[in-house]
Amino acid sequence: KALAGHVPLARLGRANGLVLLAYTLVTALSVALTRTVLLPLFGGWRPIMIAAGGAMALASVAWLAVVRDGSARIPHAGLSDVLAMARHRQLRVVATIHFLLFGGYLALLGLLPRGLVEAGVPPARAGLAVAAWLLVAALANAIGPVLSDRVGRRRPFILAGGALAGLSLALLALGPSAAGARPLVFLCAAALGGGSFAPLLMAIPAELDGIGPARAGAALGLLMLVGQLGGFLLPMIAGAALQSHGLGAAVGILALVHLAVVLPALRLRETGRNDARAPLGTLEAA
Repeated sequence: KALAGHVPLARLGRANGLVLLAYTLVTALSVALTRTVLLPLFGGWRPIMIAAGGAMALASVAWLAVVRDGSARIPHAGLSDVLAMARHRQLRVVATIHFLLFGGYLALLGLLPRGLVEAGVPPARAGLAVAAWLLVAALANAIGPVLSDRVGRRRPFILAGGALAGLSLALLALGPSAAGARPLVFLCAAALGGGSFAPLLMAIPAELDGIGPARAGAALGLLMLVGQLGGFLLPMIAGAALQSHGLGAAVGILALVHLAVVLPALRLRETGRNDARAPLGTLEAA
């Protein structure tokens, strides 16, 4: 919502990509440094959590002090518009994709460090694989939206990215303990696929007929609600598969999750700037 008020729609994809780039890079740093550096420095998990909460509070104060509402002159959605978001067919398609992608990402983030080691990958190589996965995802967060904005298309990147991520994870599921760099290659390919279109899911609601920048806040709230449900359910399912059948089964399930992105994406209408669309802002179940 805030980005849509300051950034032209033609550049909204890359703006969201830069935001997710920062998020993913800091996630990688947190995974790498919290236990080894911050835990001894702070003297326990409780002080770390207090410090994290304080950092979030400071960020909110900085936001209120610095950020101005660039969409202040755009009429904002009322309660009836917010409730109507769930009736918007195209937004439901985007929310389904976000459910699968975000839930699959959290599931992988949770099971990979332990699962790779238990599957026979040396700990150093497993750590390298997870770090490389996050790094490639961060780079894809920036590069994918730039290319999408440049060609003025969203749908091909989602279709290709979902297929690449799913097929790469399927290959990883077939042989996660193999010698050599195969786990690293498969994870990086999966990160490239999923990371390239993840920011686009945040940009598309502002580009949809019937939503636009004026109602992007309500639409993104609905999108995040559905995504968090995926972040709750899919890690539980993958974790249960890891516990009972090993890493191959867990990654195989997540491969199917990422491949399933293609199905709703086939129903997604193009919203890129090169697509002739009606003016944004009228609320209708597109």
